[in-house]
Amino acid sequence: MPGPGEILRQTRESLGLPLDEVSRTIHIRPEYLEALEQDAYSALPGDVYTRGFLRNYATYLGLDPTAIITAYDTRDAVARKRGRAPRVATPPTPAPRPPIRIQPLSPTPIDTRVRYAPSFWLMGLLAFVLLILAYLGYNTLTGFQAVPSAQPTPTAPPQATAPGLNLPTVLVGETPVWTPFPTPGPSPIPTRPGTPGAGNQAGQPDHPPQLTPGTTPPSGTAIAGLPSPTVGASNGVTVTVTIGSQNAWMLVWVDGKTTWQGVMAAGSSRSWTGTTTVRIRFARGDITWVNVNGQDRGLAGDPTQTVITKEWDAAGNERVIQ
Repeated sequence: MPGPGEILRQTRESLGLPLDEVSRTIHIRPEYLEALEQDAYSALPGDVYTRGFLRNYATYLGLDPTAIITAYDTRDAVARKRGRAPRVATPPTPAPRPPIRIQPLSPTPIDTRVRYAPSFWLMGLLAFVLLILAYLGYNTLTGFQAVPSAQPTPTAPPQATAPGLNLPTVLVGETPVWTPFPTPGPSPIPTRPGTPGAGNQAGQPDHPPQLTPGTTPPSGTAIAGLPSPTVGASNGVTVTVTIGSQNAWMLVWVDGKTTWQGVMAAGSSRSWTGTTTVRIRFARGDITWVNVNGQDRGLAGDPTQTVITKEWDAAGNERVIQ
């Protein structure tokens, strides 16, 4: 009895249908159709696909698909089981080979701890040096950021002065830096000397002492080679300063030349006269009153800006020098 593949092939040839045309119509690959016609079911994907291919092929050729499937089932079980060839016996697994041991060149065992110990010490020393460098760099950067941009404030050894006085200790360029001394009780409110009933904590009189023109206070320093300032000149600008309840340092330029620098005593007054300008740098502008050409200009600074430099011209115009 012919197999299902022979029946399909004879029917297709009797109808005069080429194999590629049948493949395009029923969407089955030509090699699968050829395997069906040759009963080579091992070349097909599996038993389910084989049954589907036989059913579609038989229906397309006008055959009874049930008869074709029955003929397929009667074939040899080994040839039709999932379309696979008989399984080949698996060869026996060889016995595992013993591991290969690599013998060292030297018969004496090598202690790796001794071999690599210098490297560990070197790496540890390098890591310690890098840690120290990072710590120093961090401290340097944070130190630069912590220093105020205005001016440094070095600390000087304490001096024997009366309580409540602030004296200049370091002069950086032309800017004095002050070292505060402890003052008992709350800070006094600056009161202009000469005001009735206005005293000061240093025991100074209400009216500041009058100084002879051309003289220098004992605590001040006159610049050598320059004439002493004159008071009461008819032309130019005359600036008179009066110190409040504490000593105050200042630096004076007259007509662009440094004329005087030093500390004026609390409650004292002093005048400078110039042809064009008079410039004064105050260390305690919050307790120093200024009079320009007979006009009261009030305090030179305020508690928020005690160190300040100002300049006045012959017309009495005031300018703050930054």
